[in-house]
Amino acid sequence: MISKNTVFLAALAFVVSGQLCVPETLDCDEVLPTIYKMGDGSCACDSKAHDGALKYSNGKLFLCLNSEWKALRMTGVQEYGTEFNPGSSCEDILEKANGKDLSDGVYWIGIRLSESPLSTSFPVYCDMTSGGWTLVLKVVSHADQGLVKFWDVLYSTWPIQEYNMEALSITNQYKGHYKNRVYLDGNWEYFNASQARVSLYERGNVVKELVFNAAASQYSNWFEKARLKSSPWSDIWSDQQNYFSVSGYCGAPGGQQCRYFYINRNFGGCHIDRGWLMYTDNNACGFEHVPRYSTVQYSKLSGSARMDAYGR
Repeated sequence: MISKNTVFLAALAFVVSGQLCVPETLDCDEVLPTIYKMGDGSCACDSKAHDGALKYSNGKLFLCLNSEWKALRMTGVQEYGTEFNPGSSCEDILEKANGKDLSDGVYWIGIRLSESPLSTSFPVYCDMTSGGWTLVLKVVSHADQGLVKFWDVLYSTWPIQEYNMEALSITNQYKGHYKNRVYLDGNWEYFNASQARVSLYERGNVVKELVFNAAASQYSNWFEKARLKSSPWSDIWSDQQNYFSVSGYCGAPGGQQCRYFYINRNFGGCHIDRGWLMYTDNNACGFEHVPRYSTVQYSKLSGSARMDAYGR
């Protein structure tokens, strides 16, 4: 069932009048009209040329697609940003609210809906207070290792927990990572974000935030120093970095002992290593598994910090 087209087609069915419809008695040898109304009878839907034709029969609306009449779910016109009337992004939903105040929370968007009538909308968390930011990826400290590990989340060609409403929040009450289809190869470019933001939350409040220029980026390269627009750490601009990437550093093959979203200044041993940010499921140094394994760690200073002094 087509979320975006459903609303459009339902609205269209309401405005089609008898003058615009073809009579129920049809010559099926003629070119199939784009819109027609009929009863129990039916012309064939048996060629590519018929794709997109509509018919109304016995209280149902049908779409000719791939040589088959497919029944469409009829709904009333729903508010923009809902399941059957999705926006293209949180910013798009906010812009089309016509000045109405929208709260932060879950809304519905779609990717490539205009290309495939069988595409579906999906829920996302929207930060409307800050201008309509769309949550596409979430990393959780102390994630349940019985669920999907972050290596698998990062490199999966499928969304992770996309329809799990518990995961769609800025808290870590749901002990699992999250990724929606925007953060997939090809879809990221189609989504065409102008900016990307990394926000570190503690108890529902932002404690640190970085903003990147995402224009013409790929999902694999938006997080790099050359794209950085703003940072809470003043020395990140002048100091060198030996790592600045989402994929970061792995101490063993196959996604074992890794540091992701890794912005690091230098190595030199566990009590000398210095940097700004990482999500670690490594266990090479004591600070990576004390007090608990699998944590987002960051410098609480105005600049870089020794790793063993990171906030957890």
